[in-house]
Amino acid sequence: MGLIVAILCGRFRDIAPIVGAVLQIGFFITPVMLSPKLQRVDPWIVDINPFAALVELVRTPLMGNEISPALLHLSLLCLVVGSGLAAAPFVRYRRQIVYWV
Repeated sequence: MGLIVAILCGRFRDIAPIVGAVLQIGFFITPVMLSPKLQRVDPWIVDINPFAALVELVRTPLMGNEISPALLHLSLLCLVVGSGLAAAPFVRYRRQIVYWV
């Protein structure tokens, strides 16, 4: 996903502040500081947030727990879909990116 955002921000200069605002909102709804069980948000918001799954993928082994298979599958799905989505614009615009930056 970072490659897609980088291509868009390189081409269109106005997108960088928008990305910053969206990331800040994503930080607030992603359970980075607290466990999802301790937050006062609906569980479905945390479940549909792919960043929450990636944070939990790092946090769970650090806490001494096992990674659930569902979490691992969701992370791998995000990796495969994100790589597929990022490959298309990169292959299409890789020669023009040098001139945009």
